[in-house]
Formats: sequence, structure tokens, C-alpha cells
Amino acid sequence: MRRQLACAMSMVLLMAAQISASAADADAEATAAHPEGRWQAQADTGYVTSGPFSGWGVGFRGLAVWRYVALGAGIDTVSLSASGVAWGNSQPFEKSFRSTYGGALVRARLPVGLVTPYAELGLGYAWISNGSSTNTQCSYQSSINASVAAGADIRITRGLDLGVRWEFRRPSASGSCNDAYGPWGFEFQSLHMLAMGASYRW
Repeated sequence: MRRQLACAMSMVLLMAAQISASAADADAEATAAHPEGRWQAQADTGYVTSGPFSGWGVGFRGLAVWRYVALGAGIDTVSLSASGVAWGNSQPFEKSFRSTYGGALVRARLPVGLVTPYAELGLGYAWISNGSSTNTQCSYQSSINASVAAGADIRITRGLDLGVRWEFRRPSASGSCNDAYGPWGFEFQSLHMLAMGASYRW
């Protein structure tokens, strides 16, 4: 009986040691996949919508990365356009513009093995470059702006990650309309960008 009990205890201790070793290996792998105190350069591109407008955008960010927090700065630029027939005068309309947003950001990270989900807040400035405008009466102006983003990075090699990102912001926090009957007008709505990209850490 004592021999059986001793054997059972030995097996339990052996299993506990194996589990501890596996956990240590997993943590070491996670640490290697997401080393602390590294620099990260990130770039992505994706599809953008904002009310009746749609288009494409690109973004670039530079980050100082710790295990659960990253601090840095970024810039993204999106080109948006809309066209159709204005209900007020039954004439074709067309509107296009570019919103370029840059600022500081803080990111909360949660490394899980080879995957790192994150949530991000940003504060900066949005520059508006108005393009063509036909039979329209509203436009954005450059202003201070803020952003919210969420995404996930997947480790491919020690330095290379691939990721997906969703960003939410206003094209600009400032806009105006001429209050004229006939030309097309639009509501100032939020911008959504769904993007895929890559990042390099060193």
C-alpha cells in the first residue's frame, strides 16, 4: 500500500513538473515572440467608409513597445469620394477630398502566444485637402482630432508581424454647409477603416 501511494505521489510530482516546464516554455515562447522594450514600425492599407463616402487609406506608426503597453506616433491618409444625383435639383453631384491625420497614441497590448490583440487611443490633428466638388454645398475643414483603434498582430518571424486593424475617427472635427437649396449636402459622419498590414520589430 505504501509502495503504491509513493508511486502515485511520484507520478503526480512528475506530471506537475511537466506542466510547469510546459508553462515555462510557453511563457518563454511568448516573451520571444513579443520581446519587451523593442521598437516597432507598422504600415497598413485598407478600405474606408464615412457615410456616403468611400475610398482607400494607408497608415504608418512608430512605437516603443513593452509587454503590455506601447507608446508612439502615427499618421494615416485616406481619400474619400461620393457621387450621384442631388434630390434638391435633380442634377449630378460629385465630391472628393483627402483627410490626413497625425498624432500621438497609446496602445494597450495583451500578448497570448504568437498573437497580440490591442486597443489604441490617439490624439492629434486632421488636415483636409479638398479635391473636386460639383453641385455640392458642404465641406470639411482641418482641425484637432482623435481616434480609436483595435487590432491584432500575428508573429511570422522573430521580427515580422502581420496584422489586421480597425480604426474609428472623424475625417475632421470641423465642417460647414452653405445652407442653399438644391446642391447636394451631407451629414458629417464618422470614418471607419478596416486595414491589413505588417510591422517590423527590432
